[in-house]
Amino acid sequence: MGTRRIGLRGAGDRDIVSRVQPLVSQCHASPDSWGHGEVNLRSESKQEAIVSTRATVHFEQNGEAQAIVYRHSDGYPEGLGNDLKTFFGDVQLQTRDTRFSDPCYLAAKFVVWQAARYARTNPLDFLGVGIVMEDPGDIEYRYHVRCDVVVGCYVVDSQTPKIVIEKV
Repeated sequence: MGTRRIGLRGAGDRDIVSRVQPLVSQCHASPDSWGHGEVNLRSESKQEAIVSTRATVHFEQNGEAQAIVYRHSDGYPEGLGNDLKTFFGDVQLQTRDTRFSDPCYLAAKFVVWQAARYARTNPLDFLGVGIVMEDPGDIEYRYHVRCDVVVGCYVVDSQTPKIVIEKV
């Protein structure tokens, strides 16, 4: 799971700490440090809280989003950015019609591709990826997949879309 680290500091952050309190016993942090230091949910050597890196992927044509896919974790460029490149390669290898120039079909293929990676034992038993109407307020990255690759006056379906990453 992709994560980022946040410090839990100040008296106003006690409500955040209370939400992670059940996990604190895993790292042996003392309640005295809550709100004053940082809490580490993975190891005892560093004190920090771990949260997911959320992102959206805007599948665009003519500069406008036609479909938006939300991803709950691993939204940083080394995670989702690399996954998009891998996805484009898989689309080229596994399909006769890539639909690289069709943002809605390409977004649907991306959700199916992601679901297969997130599914537990049944193909519909997955979380972590979905379709949204607009960006949720807690995303850190917004990816723009530009599906209108134009050569001359023709849209070229065989070329992979351009990816632009925006830090929100």
